This record gives sequence, C-alpha cells and structure tokens, in this order.
Amino acid sequence: MLFRTLALALGLLAPSIAQAEWHEASAAHFVVYADDKPEAIARFAAELEKFDKAMSVFYPKAGKPAEGPANRVRVFVTSGTTITRLAGDGTRGFYIPRAGGNVAFVPRISGREDPNDLSGATVLRHEYAHHFMFTRFPAVFPIWFSEGFAEYWGATRFAKDGSAEIGRVPQHRGYGLLSGNPLPLKQLVTLTNRRLSGEQREAIYGRGWLLTHYLMSDPQRQKLLVAYMNAINAGQPLTKAAEALGDLDAMSRSIDGYMRGSIPGFR
Repeated sequence: MLFRTLALALGLLAPSIAQAEWHEASAAHFVVYADDKPEAIARFAAELEKFDKAMSVFYPKAGKPAEGPANRVRVFVTSGTTITRLAGDGTRGFYIPRAGGNVAFVPRISGREDPNDLSGATVLRHEYAHHFMFTRFPAVFPIWFSEGFAEYWGATRFAKDGSAEIGRVPQHRGYGLLSGNPLPLKQLVTLTNRRLSGEQREAIYGRGWLLTHYLMSDPQRQKLLVAYMNAINAGQPLTKAAEALGDLDAMSRSIDGYMRGSIPGFR
C-alpha cells in the first residue's frame, strides 16, 4: 500500500476539514482518504480488501469488475457533521456510482467497533456491498433487497484467525425491528422509491435485512427469491412479481418467527 500526505481542498467539504492533514492508503480495490494515522488507514484498507475477497468467494459466479486504478472506490472518511451536510439529511454514509470513479463517504472509524452501534466500518461495508451489487450483478433490484443485501454484508466481522463471520445480526437495527412493523411484507416487496416516514425508511433497512436473511438462508427459499427477481427483470410490475414469493401472509408469519429464533450465521 502506498501512503502520501494530501492537502485536500475539496470545495464540498467544510474549510476546517479541507485544511486538515489527510493521508491516503491505496490498495487493489480502494483508495482511502482520512485525517488519521497512516498505519490506522492501512489496517482499514487491508480489512476492506479482505471484505471484497469474502464477497467474491461467496459469489464465485458474479461478474468480474473492471480492473485498474481508475476503477477503485475512493473512500473519504470524515465527520458525521460533514456527511450530513453533503447528504442533506440524517444519512450516516453514502455511495455514489459514477462513470468517472465511484466514491463513498463514511464517518470516522474507531479502533474497536461496538456491535450495537452503526460504526464507520459498518457503514463502509454497507456502502461497498452496494458497489459490489451494482458492478457485479447486471440486474434491477427492488429497494428493500438493495438495502437488505447491504445490511446483510455490512454486519460482517473478521475473527482473529482471519475468517469472515457472515450473516450476523445488525444489532443497530434492533430497536426498529422490535418496535413494530410500519412496512408489512406485502407493502415492502412492492415498494417503490416514494416518500416515506422516518419509521418506514428505517424498516427498509431492518425489515429488508430480515427478509433478505430469511430468503438467503435456505435453498428452497432462495428459489423463491430468484423467481421474484427474474420476474422483476422480465419487466413485470412489482405487485405481479411478488406473486413468485408465494403466500405473503404465511411468509410474514414465518419471518416474525424467524426474527424471534436463533438466526443462523457462519464463517
């Protein structure tokens, strides 16, 4: 990895941040910029490379991304205040796919992650999962699965032996999952990107993760998910495509039971 001090004068960032001493860590799939110690950025970039490898191993038939320095994701690690200013809402981080280079903005990364908190590292894994989905799978995805997939992978952790712990529960979504269901299943799987309440938007992440985990954790349920996605990509309306999932009332009850049970994960 290559390090160099940057004098970033980005007009979209606050002047106090733009004047800070930033450093860069360059790796095969990422360029990380942060106002932090070079060795800390190096560790973070190395873990991101492991994360990309884990997803690539998990999806061996995924399309191959374009190689080369120009196709790396540029990650800016900055304050939550700056991210809020850039996004214009309460977003903790975001990813922008661009022909001129994909970029992600995430909050500062602490040395040790709190599993109950939406940490900077979790946000970046979430945003990189979006990048992986958009660049490796040439398909159209409904909003609940796009966010559910990113939450599924965002909760990944690496053990001391280097193995990836996949399918973990995103504890930071616990309150939203347990405090009610503002987006019943029939509404969730037919949802378009329209105006939503704060509780409904939270449900896209939490309930989207739950449904994604439920469908991906069993070979028979995976077939339902594939049939639903195939229907969407064949041009069927979401209400028609949802029929491929079967009895949604029965599935809704099953999902509630799944949430209260022992949710499987693996290494």
